[in-house]
Amino acid sequence: YMGYQGPILKGEVNSKIIVRFLNRPNTGRNLTIHPCTNLWYNDDSEGALFRDGTPIDQKLDDQVPPGGRWEYVWELREDYGPTEDDGNCLVCPYHAHFRPYNDINTGLVGLIIICKAGTLDEAGNRMDVDREYAVYLDQIDESASHRIGENLERCGNPAACQKCVASGNEDFLEKTTMLQINGYIYGNGPDFEMCSGERVAMYAYGLNTGTQSLSVYGQMMTYQERRIEAVGVGSGIAKEVILLPETPGRFLIGNTNICAFERGMFAFVKVNECEGLAPLVTIPSGKVRRYYLAAEETRTKFAPEGVEVRAGRATKERIESEKAILRA
Repeated sequence: YMGYQGPILKGEVNSKIIVRFLNRPNTGRNLTIHPCTNLWYNDDSEGALFRDGTPIDQKLDDQVPPGGRWEYVWELREDYGPTEDDGNCLVCPYHAHFRPYNDINTGLVGLIIICKAGTLDEAGNRMDVDREYAVYLDQIDESASHRIGENLERCGNPAACQKCVASGNEDFLEKTTMLQINGYIYGNGPDFEMCSGERVAMYAYGLNTGTQSLSVYGQMMTYQERRIEAVGVGSGIAKEVILLPETPGRFLIGNTNICAFERGMFAFVKVNECEGLAPLVTIPSGKVRRYYLAAEETRTKFAPEGVEVRAGRATKERIESEKAILRA
């Protein structure tokens, strides 16, 4: 289900995460790892190149060449971790940051989980949930990917496609913009599987462009101990939602923005009845109320008076202008 995401990195407060990073020779470019927030690090473990006045020996982490290695040391200090009012864990994205826009659009992204002491077992698994899923919702510009040249070779007419990219053809470039979940579109990725009666942590995050929302149809989610139907994430922001799956079956998971949904930002959650686990069942015991709705065609006007008076006082000039538009 992870798609092109990097591995989930986990730790508890008052500990360290040490990442031994290898940029393989076949990448052909400098790469780094940069955590977005919630971590303490020295300049030589930041992984983001900019003019900060630090000496060259503290910039080697910001430009690891092909075939090069670097050790990033990130401290999970208590004053950076979950507070008493937070859940047991906070979530933080990471990504390559040498050419951040191109790096992110190539899929060089991942997630860091910072938990309260006593939350993880010896293997690094959370003991307060049954399953964990990272859900990366983002708009990806494939024309800005490091692999765009390679992808264009797969085009039916590579020369024509290369010309469209080089000339900035808007129609073609729009088709290279994908609204994806974990690198998949239109539900083509593996299902997020779980059992009825489990407690499932889902980590939603975005990095690139705009605000996305996450909803699981037909199931109940909570965020910060409140029941919700969807949670929104912006660029560089990650949030944990707890899913309490009940009804067995296959359900949509995706963006509640209908435009994003229509362009492919959805996947599926599969809820199973699992042996040895009692399914979660919440049968209502109160009154039954019946409502009857009918769909019928009707005609309406957005401007009942024939003039679309917007905010502010209508001037004679504006009225005449809008009447001309209506006549056209």
